[in-house]
Amino acid sequence: MLHALPLLAADAVFTLSDRTVARARAPDPFTNALALDLDTLVDARAVWTEPRAAYTLADQPRFTWLDYNGAAAQAALLDSVLALAEWRWSHAALRVTENASYGQQSFESLSALPSPGTSQPAATPPGSAASLPAVTLVQPRNKSLLYASSVTTIGSTLQLRPWTLLATVGYQLSGGADGAAQKDLPFQQGPFGTAGADFKVDRRDHLITAAIGSEASFSSGTEDVVVQIEEQWRHQWASMTTTTLGAGGYATRTRLAFDAPDTFSSGPAALAALDQRVLLHGNAWVLRAEVRLAPIINPLSGLADEQLQSTIVGSWTHRRSSLRALASAGESVRQGTATSSKEVTAEIDAAYKASDWLTFDGGIRALYEEQNEPGTGAAAGGQGSIVQEPPFGQGLVFFAVTVRAVKARF
Repeated sequence: MLHALPLLAADAVFTLSDRTVARARAPDPFTNALALDLDTLVDARAVWTEPRAAYTLADQPRFTWLDYNGAAAQAALLDSVLALAEWRWSHAALRVTENASYGQQSFESLSALPSPGTSQPAATPPGSAASLPAVTLVQPRNKSLLYASSVTTIGSTLQLRPWTLLATVGYQLSGGADGAAQKDLPFQQGPFGTAGADFKVDRRDHLITAAIGSEASFSSGTEDVVVQIEEQWRHQWASMTTTTLGAGGYATRTRLAFDAPDTFSSGPAALAALDQRVLLHGNAWVLRAEVRLAPIINPLSGLADEQLQSTIVGSWTHRRSSLRALASAGESVRQGTATSSKEVTAEIDAAYKASDWLTFDGGIRALYEEQNEPGTGAAAGGQGSIVQEPPFGQGLVFFAVTVRAVKARF
């Protein structure tokens, strides 16, 4: 029987915050001129905590005003809801999460990059398998489209020294929410799962087996199954220096329509990562560098594409000030196919925490992308006619203010 929720005995906290971002980007893909955007994200969150349980409920509406300096100004509202429950025992933990969004979504303001001023995720926890990577940015077709998404997951952790066992199962759906939107961004849905087994060899070394599996059906008719397994070695060279090396393989099954024949493919998977931290005289430096070879599922075509991706993220923090730089590049291993692409993204941002309730940050972003699409008769392996989209590049300057207006216990 799952742990009950005694609200009267719980430590409950309600927070209300708002992050407003002003952006200037060029060129706008439709007007080919400077565009000004305003974006505000409200986060209303309630958290109940107990010695062996935690519960979170959050509502996060985002209002965006695109191109407000031009004749084609457009407003968009996307609302997201998060519900999370976690139960912990001496050697086990169980976590249930639902994250859903619905509303107008814009893909033309480099929104796929991590939010500036926020910390980057640390190394993958021992024994866990990273999810399959996704295409960095959908090339803009409309200024905004009606979008819906939902990710439901159940995850567990089991400690059996020297083993740590992790597993996650879930169901996800995302994409255009109506027929007009699905012409630009097909709707996809299907189950997924990850599993990991971490064996602690000694205090510095871990041997990890990580597996990922997913199935996705697209409104365009395409269906994919992807399975990937990888063996990893994680070594801690010093208290703040860790490297991870991994090698494995993947297999995919693709069907272009319900009654179409299956197409199978396979290839290698690999990972090399470095995590470095330095603490000195009140200064904190964090570096994360990663190179990964793995398949992605193209959200426009629903076809699998093997990509080589590299990312480097560095940050510096001193008291109330922080600075972060990010660069990422990805390229299809087989260029010239119906799904091949190249993407390069970069960002530099700085943040200053004026007080516990007020933070300022700002910076610059840039993106360059080349992307192909399947034309008439294109097959799962990339054969047939190919539509070569024009290269897309954009630069952006932003300034943001985050206000944590309310923090109340009840």
